[in-house]
This record gives sequence, C-alpha cells and structure tokens, in this order.
Amino acid sequence: MTFCATAEAALALGLGATIAYRLASVGFAAEAAALALLCAAACGLEYLRGGAPLASRAGCSMRPDAGAGLAVGASSPALVVAALVVARGPSPLLRTYLWAAAAGGAQPLLAAAWCDGPLLRGAPALASALLVAVVPPLVVVGPTAAAICAAVAALSQLLAVGAFAAVQRCFTAGEGAMMALMSALLIVDAAVVTSCTVADGGPALCVARGEAATASEAVACGGLLLALLLLALCGPPRPAATGWRAVRFAALALTFTGGVLAPWLGLLVGAEPIGWVVRFFVQPTRLAIAAGWVAAIVVVSALAARVAPAVVHPTAGGDGEAGGADGSDGAGAAATKARRQRARLLLTRKLYHFLAVALFVPAALLERDFLQLCMAGALAVFLLLEAVRVCGVAPLAAPLGGFVRRFVDARDGGTLVLTHVYLLLGCALPVLLDAAVPAPSARDAVGRAAAPLAGVTVLGVGDAMASAVGIAAGRTRWPGTRKTVEGTAAGWASCMLLLAALLLPHHPLSAEARGWAGVAAATALVCVLEAVTTQIDNLLLPPVYFAALLAAGPLVLDSQN
Repeated sequence: MTFCATAEAALALGLGATIAYRLASVGFAAEAAALALLCAAACGLEYLRGGAPLASRAGCSMRPDAGAGLAVGASSPALVVAALVVARGPSPLLRTYLWAAAAGGAQPLLAAAWCDGPLLRGAPALASALLVAVVPPLVVVGPTAAAICAAVAALSQLLAVGAFAAVQRCFTAGEGAMMALMSALLIVDAAVVTSCTVADGGPALCVARGEAATASEAVACGGLLLALLLLALCGPPRPAATGWRAVRFAALALTFTGGVLAPWLGLLVGAEPIGWVVRFFVQPTRLAIAAGWVAAIVVVSALAARVAPAVVHPTAGGDGEAGGADGSDGAGAAATKARRQRARLLLTRKLYHFLAVALFVPAALLERDFLQLCMAGALAVFLLLEAVRVCGVAPLAAPLGGFVRRFVDARDGGTLVLTHVYLLLGCALPVLLDAAVPAPSARDAVGRAAAPLAGVTVLGVGDAMASAVGIAAGRTRWPGTRKTVEGTAAGWASCMLLLAALLLPHHPLSAEARGWAGVAAATALVCVLEAVTTQIDNLLLPPVYFAALLAAGPLVLDSQN
C-alpha cells in the first residue's frame, strides 16, 4: 500500500474515531458505533486493496490518475453530519441523516467488496445494501427514519450510476460516491423542508430555518435537478449542436425555472418569488458587496487570462507543487517547457483561489444570508453552464469550451470539467451547512465560529500558499508525491493567520486556549491530507475541515450548562 493511501486512510480513521467518541459522549452510542464501523470498514478495505483504483468495468470508466479514495469518500458525509450532531445538539432530523449518510457511505464499500467496482451489482450486493440502509435505522430510530434512509440510499445509487456509467473518467470511486451521496441528501432534505412547509412545521423532523437558508437550498437543489435533467436528455456529448437542440434546451430550462423552481421558491418563502428576490437583493450593503464582486471577478479573470498558458502540456498534473527536482536532470527543452506551462497553469488556478477569499470573506462577516443565497445561485449557474458545454448547445458551447480548456489539468480529462464547480462548492458547502442547522447559542466556541469559513480558508489561502511556497522553497517532499513539507507548513500557517485575524477579536487566546489548540490540530490534519491525498482537494478538503473544526469545539451539553 502506498504512503499516500496509508496516510489518507489513517487521517480519515483518526478523525472518525474522534468524532465517534464525542458522539458517544452526548448520548448517541448506537450512532457512534455505526460511524466507527463505517470508518473502520472504509479504511480496512482501502488497506486490503492496497489503495489501488477499483476496476473499470461494464461501461464504468473512472479517473485513472488516482487511487480509489474509499476511506475519505465513503466516510466524509457521515463525518460531517456526526460533527453537526456533536456541535448543534440532539435533533431527530440530524439523527436520521446520520443514519442515511452511514448507509449511503456503506454502498461503495459493499460494491467494492462484492463486485470490485463502484456500483452495486447482483443480488448479494443489493440485498446487503438494503439491509444496511433499512434495518439499523428501523431498530434504533423508527420507520420514518428508515424510509428516509432507504430513499437516500436508492437515490444515491441511482446518481452513482450516472456518475460512473453515463460520464467517463470524471470521478474516482470515492469522489463519485461522495458526490452522489451529498446530492441525494440535498434532494431528500429539500423534500423534507417542502413537506414541513406544507404541514406548517408539524412533523418531528422539521427544523426552524431562516428564509435565506430555505431559499438557498431550493435554488441549489433546483439547479442540480435541472442540470441532471438536461444532461440526461441531451444524449451523448457532442462538440457542436445547433438549431433545434439549442431551442429545446432553452425551452426546457425556462419551463423548469418558471413552472417548477419559481413556484417552489414562492411556497418556501411564503411570498411572490420575483418580488421576494428583488427585495432581498436591493439593500445598500448587499448592492455594494455585489459591485465589489463584479470588479474583483473582472480584474482577476483578465489577469488569469494573461497568465494562463495558451496550450497545456498533456502531462500537466493537478494542483501539486511543480518545480524543484522534478525534471531537473537535463531532460531537455521539452521538459523545461512542460514545467513552465505547469507552473503557469498552477499560478492561474491559484489566482481563482485567492479570488474566493476576496469574494467570500467580507460577505461572510457582513452579510451571511446574502452570501449563502448567492453561492447557491452561482452553483446552479455553474452546473447549467457545464450542461450547456457538454451538450454542445450553440452559441455558448464553443466559447465555454475554449475558455475552460485553458485552465484544465489532467484531472479534467473526462466528460465533465468540474474543478471550478468543486472550488465554488468547497467554499459554499460549509456556509450552507452552517445556515441549515441553527446554532445552539448566540456565541459559539472558536472552532464552531471558524467552521463556516472552512472552505474559503483551506482552499483560498491554505492550498494556494502551500503550492506557492512549495514551488519557491520546497525541498523535503512527502513520500510518493510532488508536495513538500515546507509547503504544507506554509499552508497551515496561512490558515491559522487568516482565522486569527478574523476571529481573535471575538475569541481571545487567553479565554479560549483549548479551542484554539483544537483549531490548530484540525488545520494540521487537513493540511497534511491536502499533501497526501490523490483525490480532488477542492471537493474533499472543505467537508473534512468543517467536520474537524466542529469536533474541535466543546460538546453541545457543555454549551447548554
């Protein structure tokens, strides 16, 4: 087993054990045992397989340049929900979703064990998945929770079929399973929120949420459903499709938006949707933030277009630290040119990481509600534009394809180009999760205060600084990678400096020394994970960091005493 796969599994297992212990401490012994079993099974299977990728079979073609990623991919959604339970207190809804995330995380493990592939195939695999999804929540929680878990598991498997069979070379087993499970949880939760709105908050699973949080979920879920529908109906990817395909695409998008999304949004917010959106946005502070966003995007996009290489060398890697000893043995002009192209591509991509900090940090401090709705809307737009590109819809497909090809690397060689979507999703996910589950008190501990900023911190600052310092001064490499220990240390220091600048005024070190120690440990864990993982870090790091920061705080019972 490679060092990277071993370290990745060990970090996932350590975080899982920590959160399971804290989960048991707040009275959820059965859920703690399920979480510990899931993490142990994921890491054990990764170890037994030696970290090798799963077999690509029966039309399932996975990303070939990475390991299976089962340890982190299968356990991450359950770790996030469990950390929310620890930080936010007992909730029938969170308890149900914890069982659903555990059952959904078990599916790729059962598929790998039975079929050596990413999908459940055959009666034994399907029967074992059904038992895992239904029996434990039925015994521990009840029939309603079991029905929700079964729905999440079935929907997750359906989305996984699309992820591995309908698109090619886009996901590892862990990435595809993680995306499918998170999407299934989002869709099911949106259905639960809608039923609670219709029933006027009666069922036990209903949780009071603000208008912005509810609207954000509807927009994100609506954008996801529309993109999936368009991708399903457009058929095989085509480089260029004109005429009636563009008309049908536009008609379907407008029909879905006007006939489904707008009435749904109006139902959830209890007002006429267009008027509500206008009133929500037309406020002085929010308009000023939006104007600053536009200016920052224009400046950084123009700079990135000048820095980006005209043609990316086919061997260009991912977000690893280029330079140093790599190719310094006189490989010739071609190797030198490839290194320069790789460095320019890496710099271009990190410019967008720094842009995320400039866009999201001020808004997170000043207008959290505005930020979460804008993030949800941006995600929906990104997904729709990718559907336009893949389906070859004129006249946008050609310029979109030409633009994204300047910024892609070897990990974007499949049907979909998702790195930019992952960057936005990674920054948005902690903000949206924090808003979806209300805090137990007005003033949280420092780890919980830092959790909404997890994505911006680790991607916008930590990942970018790790790459920059690794290229400029990195000498000691992590085994089996191009990443350096110096880069990892710089990433950790930059994350801590950003959090200290933002949070120390409200969370002084003298009063919360243990909390800051927990934040430092969570940051170290995610920075080491960034160095050793072969999965796409824009997708993986934010939820892991979010869960680790929540787990670093005091138990919810402490905050209530």
